[in-house]
Amino acid sequence: MLNALKYIFASVFGKFANLIIVFVLAHGLTTEEFGKYFYILNLVGVLMLIGQLGLPLLVVREVAKGNQDHRLRKGIITFSVVANALSLLAIMVFLASAGSLISLGGHEALSLAVIVFFYSFSAIAGSILAGMNRVYEGAWPDTMLRSMLLVVGVGFLALFRPQWLNINVLLVLLALSHAATFLTLLWSLRKLRADLLPAGPSQLRIWPWLKSTFILGGASIATLLNSRVDVLMLERLTSLDHLATYAFSLQFVIFFTFPYVVVSSFLLPRISEFVSHDQSRAHADYAMASTAIISITALVSLAMIGFTWVGWDLVVPPAFDGAKHVITVYALFFFANTLFGPVTIYLTAGNMETSVFVVSIVSGIVNVGLNSLLIPVLSETGAALATMISMTMMNAALFVIIVRRFGSIRVISLGSFRLMLERVSQRLAR
Repeated sequence: MLNALKYIFASVFGKFANLIIVFVLAHGLTTEEFGKYFYILNLVGVLMLIGQLGLPLLVVREVAKGNQDHRLRKGIITFSVVANALSLLAIMVFLASAGSLISLGGHEALSLAVIVFFYSFSAIAGSILAGMNRVYEGAWPDTMLRSMLLVVGVGFLALFRPQWLNINVLLVLLALSHAATFLTLLWSLRKLRADLLPAGPSQLRIWPWLKSTFILGGASIATLLNSRVDVLMLERLTSLDHLATYAFSLQFVIFFTFPYVVVSSFLLPRISEFVSHDQSRAHADYAMASTAIISITALVSLAMIGFTWVGWDLVVPPAFDGAKHVITVYALFFFANTLFGPVTIYLTAGNMETSVFVVSIVSGIVNVGLNSLLIPVLSETGAALATMISMTMMNAALFVIIVRRFGSIRVISLGSFRLMLERVSQRLAR
């Protein structure tokens, strides 16, 4: 329980640290520079998704299996390092030969390559630690250490060297923070070297692991289509000023997703335990989670809409006023999506990942189509509408699958909400 709370705290800390950085950069950069910087950050995510596919998930699973077979653990570590290195080589070749296709200069492409290098190996190192039941140890360097280094670096520049606050310097800071993350994780693994790499031969399952990597990578493709394509299309179909406004708006998504993450972390184990043999209890837990998420998200949505009307002008530069409309779209649609409950968690607990994957892919394709139609007309607001509409369609479809597979299910229950508060209070009191 303590480790789970530490993990949640580290994640939230990282998100809020990033939000502080965003506000500083919004005041210190031009809108074009701001948009360019976050476009490059999005490219980092895209290259990570495409380059690694399902490799981190595979590493977690196989390292956990290796608790009973050290040869298997040694084999998957070797496989993951080699596979990641080959993937990085392909990315480097792409950036060297086709950087202009994604609107990057030479220095920007080089910085991006360095960031992806350290980021990808950090992901592998963190996955190894997670597979050994050291989730927090594998997560805090990325969520807390890297964020703190960036806050200190950006804050120093903003206060004492504002003339140095530009994209090239920011990319160097980002690369250094990722390098520090990787070295910290490497130090943690070094202390476990005897367990990770015992003497003797390793057990390699190259073809099954390759197959699993691509299958698990389907989720990465779905993520790319549903959460990254809007930024890429905005950069192509509009200007960096519109992209800057959209990127600024995206930083507020944490306020809408935080209730889902926190409540689900308490309820997922119970849903997983009962969904296969005691559906009435699983349904009760689903109603409990849904009611809490709906209640909290309703308050957050009202607060965020209120912020766009009162207080916005005090902290946000006028160049980002267009973000008001995007945040309003987020507030309305995120609340609407909570009315379906944590559908993905329920289906995953019920071993119906295939349904989630198929619906996610279809939703991603719809998202691409809607973005191509709405961005030329409504710019950043069109991108937000396209993404939120496709998300709503996905959650509605997943909810229908739950009802058809597991029967009628209640989403809102005040009794369940009171019971959930009692259980959370009991756990925190332990």
